[in-house]
Amino acid sequence: MNIYSVVPTRPTWGGKAGGTARIYRSGMLTWRRVNRIFALFGIEYWCAVGELRVDLQTLSQRTGIPVRRLRYCLDHNLVPGLRIEISANEAGRPRKFADDVGFGIACAATLIGAGYGRKTVAYFLKGLLETYLHYEEGDRELALAAVLRRDDCTARAELGDGVNVRVVFHVPGCDTGCDTGWVCPGNPAPLVKSYHPTTYIGLDLSRIRDKVVKGV
Repeated sequence: MNIYSVVPTRPTWGGKAGGTARIYRSGMLTWRRVNRIFALFGIEYWCAVGELRVDLQTLSQRTGIPVRRLRYCLDHNLVPGLRIEISANEAGRPRKFADDVGFGIACAATLIGAGYGRKTVAYFLKGLLETYLHYEEGDRELALAAVLRRDDCTARAELGDGVNVRVVFHVPGCDTGCDTGWVCPGNPAPLVKSYHPTTYIGLDLSRIRDKVVKGV
């Protein structure tokens, strides 16, 4: 089911604009989607580009996550490919980043707060950055970018059996949902359609998005 209007682009988490940009607005979030390739671990990431106007204190106030836990996720590199700048002219030299970067940090911090280990969290987040929605026209979009772009949808990420990842969407007014299907990060071979995990970790992406972007 095609529920999004998508233009294929290749920006980074909080990356600098390059190429042809399109402006999108979603609630309080404004970002550019641009044709720019960012390679990390051999992967091309697509995501939003925004102004570097958020610091850890602001992110903590919006999400209720302690600053110490947010800083822990940054210091241990739990989300790959983040663009962060040090504000040398401000007291305390705070680290500044865009809303999309804050979204990734908050996702990692939420999992850490639930008691999951660093390796599991890093694997889950890296896997989400390899997970795409595919559309009827043959286009695709990074699932996390779609979560940010469509603030009217609900979405959850799942890690099945500790190795497989999927993102499930639901848009108000649609009787059926949409999901990425289960994928094993780093393995191009498709999983069998009958696959159903015995255990899974769930992450409410839309709730985290709303806290990060709107502070609600």
